[in-house]
Amino acid sequence: MLTALLQLRDKLSAERPPEPDLLRSRPFLEHYALTATVMARRFLRRIEPHVSRRDQPALREFLEATEMAERVRDAREHSDEYFLGKGRYQNEFVNRWGPVACDLSSSLIDEEYMLGGIASVERLLDSVRAALAAFPPERAPREEGAPTP
Repeated sequence: MLTALLQLRDKLSAERPPEPDLLRSRPFLEHYALTATVMARRFLRRIEPHVSRRDQPALREFLEATEMAERVRDAREHSDEYFLGKGRYQNEFVNRWGPVACDLSSSLIDEEYMLGGIASVERLLDSVRAALAAFPPERAPREEGAPTP
């Protein structure tokens, strides 16, 4: 997940124009980063009951920081329904900021790289780094019966 997000941030930024072939690969990079984020959220929600009290704040921060990324991934997965006026979050599919409108299937690169206009790549990176610091491999919580690495 960290690798995918770093690739997105490093290859696409508001500071330099993107290369033409990168514009074609951007949707795939974003898809990979969003899918990795959702899988990490699913895993952490499964082990949440096994996380110590000391580590609960780091876990909650990660889950909160990645919530919008999951919403973007879900909307992109079901964008065909949203474009037909259906879908669970239809009223939230298009976000507006003054004269700018961005739907959840798109990206916005201005001062920040925003997936779907609502999930900051920088905030996702910060949350992944914090979670990795809070759960180093030797202290990572595991479900009962799960093999140890």
